[in-house]
Amino acid sequence: MAASACLRILLQPARLERPGSDVLMAAGRFVAAQLDAVWAYPKRVIQTSPNTFLLTEPFAGAIGPDFLQPVAAALQRHLFGVGDSGESSLILIDGEKDELTRLAQLSAPELRLLLDGQLGDLHGLLRSAIFRIDSRKSERLRKLATTPGADTAPPALLPVFRGVFVAPKQEFIGCVASRWRPEDPRYLSVFDGETHFPQAQDAARFDEETARAVLEALPNNAAPPGILYLPVNYTNLTKPAPREAFARMLNSLDGWPRPNVAALLYDVPRDPFYSTIGDVTTFLAERFSAVDLLVTDPGFNVSALSHSKVRSIALSLPNAEDALRQSALRRFAGQRDALRARQILSMVMNVRSAADIAQCVAQKIPLVSGKAVTEPLSRPLGAFPYMQDGLPLTENL
Repeated sequence: MAASACLRILLQPARLERPGSDVLMAAGRFVAAQLDAVWAYPKRVIQTSPNTFLLTEPFAGAIGPDFLQPVAAALQRHLFGVGDSGESSLILIDGEKDELTRLAQLSAPELRLLLDGQLGDLHGLLRSAIFRIDSRKSERLRKLATTPGADTAPPALLPVFRGVFVAPKQEFIGCVASRWRPEDPRYLSVFDGETHFPQAQDAARFDEETARAVLEALPNNAAPPGILYLPVNYTNLTKPAPREAFARMLNSLDGWPRPNVAALLYDVPRDPFYSTIGDVTTFLAERFSAVDLLVTDPGFNVSALSHSKVRSIALSLPNAEDALRQSALRRFAGQRDALRARQILSMVMNVRSAADIAQCVAQKIPLVSGKAVTEPLSRPLGAFPYMQDGLPLTENL
């Protein structure tokens, strides 16, 4: 069964009462960024207010506080410059969704009364487990009132998708695919930044597992509803033996080839050999409906693609400070004329905010993908109109 929890940020009242203080907003932004790293897919997080987050984990019976200890310590240092003064703490409430919705709406004074057992009937009816986590320790304030029921084991493999949005036309055209495996030591994907790319020794397995998980999720050997970008490691395909193994893997897939399935080449060097990238893209063009590149260096040598069969180049923005991300985006946009001369489209992936999307629009980069566009989705997207103001698209829409 899925587990749910409410995470609240509590600060000492004196810190909030200073005129013009926006420390709670700063705390919320910081914790949101930390959760991006420690609460990865298939876990989900929704920020409902500056100091409140709703967490879900689909294949667990409960959500414990251990992962929050370093977050609490970092929050204390970030806000107040010291590690153990206790001016900030995190409250984790693990329980049923309907109860968590009520608790998420409590004001900070009401939450303090609840923790002290002074909130009357609500405290008496409370079934959730409650933990207080600060920079020094984690303590359980209340046990979870459990009900009998069997846990659901996680599946061996799950397909995951992020939508691709055309900002000038206000429409989705498809999605980038990845896969999730429970035993992975870290979250792997090609659409959430280079830090999540598979290592070289894991890339061939990752590519095959993604292809199998994604295509098996399409019923009756159907074509995807929109463009489906499948990750393919470039370095593997530069070598004859791995290239032949990849071809055999594709031939073993049910109903292969299928329309609308594009190869998204990642792990592409800044300046690939002219002949090598030509061979790789030709090999893929014979097996996919299109070939697209995913690069991490905004200074990628576009001239190496003069005779390559490439439809678009996507820049994966770094998981770094906003200034560095904006600088990378501007440098990539500076290659717009060179791409246009070769009739190659430009895309930016790993966009995190509405400001990222706005900058892409301003730089005339039409295609965008990332957490600001959609949350991780369990099914592929088709092509349909959608207002940019309504982004990010969520699973329930």
